[in-house]
Amino acid sequence: MVVTVGASVAPGSYPISVTASSGVFSTAQSFTLVVAPQTVTATLSSSYNLDGISNDSAPADGNIDGSGSSLSSTLVPATLTVGGVAFSTGPKTNGSKNVIAAAGQVITLTPGFYGSINFLGLGVGGNQTGQFTVAYTDGTKTVVPLSVSNWIGGPQYGEAVALTMAYRNTPAGKQTGTYYLYAYSMKTDPTRQVASVTFPSNRSLIVLAVTEVSQVQTAAALMAVYRINSGGNAAGSFAADADYTGGNLSNSAANINVSAVTSPAPQAVYQAERWGPSTYTFTGLTAGASYTVRLHFTEYYWSASGQRVFNVLLNGVKVLSNFDIFARAGGASRALVEEFATAADSTGTIVLALQNGAFDQATISGIEILAPAATTTTTSLQISAGGTGTGSFVGDQDYAGGNVATVTNAIDTSMALFPAPAAVYRSERWGNATYTIPNLVSGNSYIVRLHFAETYWSAAGQRVFNVLLNGNSVLSAFDIIAAAGSPNRAVSEQFTTTATSNGQIVIQLQNGAADNARIDGIEVFSTGPTGADANLEINAGGGVSGAFVKDQNYSGGTAATVANTISTAGVTNPAPQSVYQSERWGVFSYSFANLAPGTMHTIRLHFAESYWTAAGQRLFSVTANRTTVLSNFDIVKAAGGVNKATVVQFATSADQTGQIILNFVKGTADNPKVDGIELH
Repeated sequence: MVVTVGASVAPGSYPISVTASSGVFSTAQSFTLVVAPQTVTATLSSSYNLDGISNDSAPADGNIDGSGSSLSSTLVPATLTVGGVAFSTGPKTNGSKNVIAAAGQVITLTPGFYGSINFLGLGVGGNQTGQFTVAYTDGTKTVVPLSVSNWIGGPQYGEAVALTMAYRNTPAGKQTGTYYLYAYSMKTDPTRQVASVTFPSNRSLIVLAVTEVSQVQTAAALMAVYRINSGGNAAGSFAADADYTGGNLSNSAANINVSAVTSPAPQAVYQAERWGPSTYTFTGLTAGASYTVRLHFTEYYWSASGQRVFNVLLNGVKVLSNFDIFARAGGASRALVEEFATAADSTGTIVLALQNGAFDQATISGIEILAPAATTTTTSLQISAGGTGTGSFVGDQDYAGGNVATVTNAIDTSMALFPAPAAVYRSERWGNATYTIPNLVSGNSYIVRLHFAETYWSAAGQRVFNVLLNGNSVLSAFDIIAAAGSPNRAVSEQFTTTATSNGQIVIQLQNGAADNARIDGIEVFSTGPTGADANLEINAGGGVSGAFVKDQNYSGGTAATVANTISTAGVTNPAPQSVYQSERWGVFSYSFANLAPGTMHTIRLHFAESYWTAAGQRLFSVTANRTTVLSNFDIVKAAGGVNKATVVQFATSADQTGQIILNFVKGTADNPKVDGIELH
């Protein structure tokens, strides 16, 4: 997906909703649009004047502080990203100069309209200050004061911690401790082109890298993999607290000011928290893939800065050190979001750890794990062979060979599986012909549906031909009239095939034993990614339990849990006990996508009445793709009592877009509910 944003749009996260339609087919998806600044890394090789980074094998090589200490090349990466800004550090070979001790150097920048100039730096011998001078191409200059924290002791001026290091090198070897590298940002005038920046004269102020950040923005659409309301129940798109160990719950009725946050969580998320040392473990991610982690905070308990100070780690790397919500947000009951890019580990896991710091307890209100939305590819295509297009079917395309013909015959479409519009069957491409469908995902599975109607011949045996998909025969000696039962009657043939290594599906029509091959319409649908919804067990309103995954794919309703003991004695293949102890109730729906259109599936709905005490107190209906499958359903009556499990099983087919939608509809008493759903 490509999204273009204006130059005035500030970096941040923005909610968007995208609907893709093709005739009667439509699919909607919500994304988070992350607007990231374009960056230009400054070349510093001619300005390095100090060897401040040494190899562990030669710890005496560097001297960043005048007493022989230096940063370890093992701990300082060649590139690192802080707050979406990428930095490149200097050479690490013995004897190389690789940092700048500020001494009035003039750094020539790539001219551009930048919103900020960003530094990786630290102070030695204490906290340091200096005045940087930014020069513009129009001859004007601005002076920007900057305070830089000592590399020992942590951030003192609200700057971001770029690296936390467990040791430094000295002539005597490694010296353990906690040492810091910080990231700083100096605002510049985006309406004027920056030419250079002049450093102050303070050799105790050390700079490792410089990056200019442009006002021109790039945008990437992200999909939510996890959204968690820490310490709270489900709120909007945020699921109830899950995937944690440790910590305690708290909530508040305070009104939280979210005005300073781009794409804030719902108010209820900031009114709940998990506090104290705790860990969240997010699994099922792609090993090594990069994810955006958004952490939501607010301080509604303390009334001044310094009263709560703690640390946050992602996969063992400290991303927030001596973090003070009140100080960073600018007051109490104000929402704050900290955003990081991190990679899932080799097991596809991201671990978020909250550690108590110098004062009080760690806390968090909400967590988002976002992944890049899939690159746009062909997911559905409908072609009117030999025609100009009708309804959702486009005009004839992607063909080679053959001839075109049209008729005005009346077409009977009543017997076809998912028939095309009648006009599609009134046009054709006949003779030896090939359709090459491009822009597919190599190796992915697709449904190919071929539409035919015999409008010329009047009896079976007068047209017999062959069809191949990617060189494999799928229709041999095919006779349209024999398959449809009569002329002028539509018939469709459906197959599953895999896109070739170059992302194509090739459909070949070959003349056979009688007359010429012909085709009226072609449809190609993606069957969705591996691990789609075709085999899914959901714990409605609850978390993971055995093979049942935590609640998902729902819209509307409310989650609830009970401690009742549920009897499963009357159920074949019951769900785990805890599935019947959680529920989603109210008016709601569950949607299952990425199924093969027209394929049959088995649905198993799990119920137990844990609230009412007699039959007739809860009556509701359930529909599957608008077909009623349960009418005035009474759980107590079906199960034979309260706190007894019952399962309703039925078969239904995926619609033309590859979806099954279950709607839970109010009946004559109370609200619908469900405890578990299986789709097979």
